[in-house]
Amino acid sequence: MSAEYKGKTRKSASRTPAKTSNLWAWVVLTVILLTVTLIRVRMLSIPLERDEGEFAYMGQLMLDHIPPYKIAYNMKLPGVYASYAVIMAVFGQTIVAIHLGLLLINLVAIVLLFLLAKRLVDPLAAVVAAGAYGLNSISMSVQGTSAHATHFIMPYALGGMLLMLKGLESKRPYLFFVSGLLLGLGFIMKQHAIIFVAFAALYVIWANLAARPIAWKSLVRQELLLMAGSVIPFAVTCLILYKAGVFAKFWFWVFHYAREYESQTTGRMIWANFSHQIGRITGPFVWLWGLAGVGLIIVFLDRRLKEKRAFLGGFALFAALIVCPGFYFRPHYFVPFLAAIGLLAGVAVSSCQRWMSRCRYTAHLRGIPLVLAAMTLFLGAAGNRPFWFAPSPTDAARLEYGSNPFPEMIEVAKYLKAHTNKNDVIGILGSEPETFFYAHRRSATGMIYTYGLMEHQKYARQMLKDTIRELETSRPKYMVFVRIPPSWLARPDSDTTIFTWAKQYLQTYYHMVGMVEFESEDNVMYLWDEDVEGYLPTSSDFIMVLKRKD
Repeated sequence: MSAEYKGKTRKSASRTPAKTSNLWAWVVLTVILLTVTLIRVRMLSIPLERDEGEFAYMGQLMLDHIPPYKIAYNMKLPGVYASYAVIMAVFGQTIVAIHLGLLLINLVAIVLLFLLAKRLVDPLAAVVAAGAYGLNSISMSVQGTSAHATHFIMPYALGGMLLMLKGLESKRPYLFFVSGLLLGLGFIMKQHAIIFVAFAALYVIWANLAARPIAWKSLVRQELLLMAGSVIPFAVTCLILYKAGVFAKFWFWVFHYAREYESQTTGRMIWANFSHQIGRITGPFVWLWGLAGVGLIIVFLDRRLKEKRAFLGGFALFAALIVCPGFYFRPHYFVPFLAAIGLLAGVAVSSCQRWMSRCRYTAHLRGIPLVLAAMTLFLGAAGNRPFWFAPSPTDAARLEYGSNPFPEMIEVAKYLKAHTNKNDVIGILGSEPETFFYAHRRSATGMIYTYGLMEHQKYARQMLKDTIRELETSRPKYMVFVRIPPSWLARPDSDTTIFTWAKQYLQTYYHMVGMVEFESEDNVMYLWDEDVEGYLPTSSDFIMVLKRKD
């Protein structure tokens, strides 16, 4: 047998066991993906909440060749609007289509986190990370079944991190550019993702400075390529919006107003917001968060992870920073942080299992860490069981969003669609943009949220004037008044002029044709046309549909 043939045989044989030993991890990953898919499929029909309604309406306008910020506006970057438009172009303009798109995005993120953990630690950590993120990201505690922008960040962020690590290992310059491109795409999904761009830029510097001798030219080249790639998506977005004639509005809402919005939280409110939310956010997965805490300690104790400490610790830190802008700590802000929770939980299980298998006194107990991880996931899943297996989409929406009128707006939209044509506009006093999407009708005002009118910020007064002027000028055929507190979020210092104006304006020019009254969360009464004549609501929470008299 020739030496060349012997060498090839030895090389091939050395690879086979590794592939075989990793096969179990891919099998378990497949089970995780199927489990997540089955759960999400049950939740496909859950009514859209407000952010989803905004994204769907904006995406619908884009499919009708109307750019974002032209006739409807808010402070989000347009990447998520474009993503919704693509999803609806492929699957249709329905609730199910939007949540099917979310399902695919979530599955991609799980696979990428698996690959990242496998590269950084080992297959066991990868399986735990994928399972932890997969189940936690559909938890009611983080509003995981809703297609929020934070879900859309993750495939780009995790893909960018993977390519960055591959670039540092292989020294291939183009990988840094593609990595930056993906991270930049994550940023135009939601401003918060700039944190991941910053982490990647700092980590490239750290990795190069940690090497000896320091290759300064390589460091500069890698950093420039990464940053160039990350800037391109935003630069192209600005160019497209400039060409569409909406750049000024885009800049105002996404930067000027967003800065005002984020600066409203006072120091005293920060702790109040955090303490109010953190119990709900950890929810039934609180033991998983505890396991991740153990993993964070192990990162700095396990010698095997010495070269990975900067990434694992830094990724956890920067992922935590993503939830902090504005210090509102809203549940869906935590979705990116769940990737760090999964990674650290994987580290804890892998390192403990490895340590026990090497210690002669505990070798027979080496399966305990894996059992504990499985138990934390089982407890989290059990805690979500009433939500995941709710009798109906409406019941699931009630469990997740309480008294918010998300199921009811579907019925309101059906009525509006049946009694208007495509050229009619609708006015909504309240923050329910999902109604425009369901009815496929345009808003009479660009202010599709009334939250801004209630805020204590310097643009609130002008927003109020613009809203009243646009409603009076457009003379919508139908007006919807949503008298439900979560649709306004009024504060003690809110300007209530809009309510005074609405009472007089609606009495003068409109008459009531529909009433949705919330006698309780489980008892909602619908009255339409003749049945609503002369009706006076007895509950404090109701939705009034009114038709213009002339």
